[in-house]
Amino acid sequence: MGMRSQFLLNLSQRLISPSSLDCEASTSLFCDRTSPFFAQPLRNTPVCLVVLGIAKPSVGTSSTVLNPPDELMTDEDIMTLDEKALQEHTGTYIGEEIVTDSSGRFCCLMRVPKSAVDRMMAAQLESNPSIQRQPWTRLLLMAYLPNRCLKIRDMAVITLIPSTGITVISDIDDTIKDSSVFLGKRLAAKVAFLEDGKEVRGMSDCYNLLSAKGVAIHYLSAGPFQLYSPISAFLKTFSFPQGSVTLRNVREVLSTRAYKNTELVRILKW
Repeated sequence: MGMRSQFLLNLSQRLISPSSLDCEASTSLFCDRTSPFFAQPLRNTPVCLVVLGIAKPSVGTSSTVLNPPDELMTDEDIMTLDEKALQEHTGTYIGEEIVTDSSGRFCCLMRVPKSAVDRMMAAQLESNPSIQRQPWTRLLLMAYLPNRCLKIRDMAVITLIPSTGITVISDIDDTIKDSSVFLGKRLAAKVAFLEDGKEVRGMSDCYNLLSAKGVAIHYLSAGPFQLYSPISAFLKTFSFPQGSVTLRNVREVLSTRAYKNTELVRILKW
């Protein structure tokens, strides 16, 4: 971290809540959550998307957001594959190469042929005949930087929802998570950077009931995308059903209302 970033980090610590940073654990948590804001983004960088197969559901729940992302392929399995071997992996579908934007993010429409999904489903059933077929197909997606021997990569579970049905598009802060946004920015920042967050009572049970009835869930927040990790951990801790998580690029100049209206339209067009 450069001197300027370190200075801003130290300053923000004191501005948010000086008394809350007296213990080493609080300081460590704060640094973990703020470090993505100071990380150098991979701007204009090629990224490859690969569907590795069908994601397995968590035991005793309809959610897959809790699953270890590498459960279909271990780290050792992945590291033994080069890009050519990856294409030959049973059930793997190779998507097109895309390029990140100026913030290091990417957004794309990836079309996976039904024949590829059927092949992956058949491969899963062949390897584990006792597995129960799920109402929705969930794919295990890997994004990696080409020509890096798959060392720089990340995983995600993608749910293929039907073209017709019921969808709930939900806010996160002070809707399912007690974030204290309405009490002011300083307290909201303290909750975001120094606390694990608490569920708004009963919301996990409510959303899981909806999910069990076939309702698709999308989480939409005006919070910065750099806070995805603690938000994902919150959803995991309180067993919320899996759903897409849309977060904001803080460099955008849109108001919160305009941003959410834009994203609502985009989600509804998926």
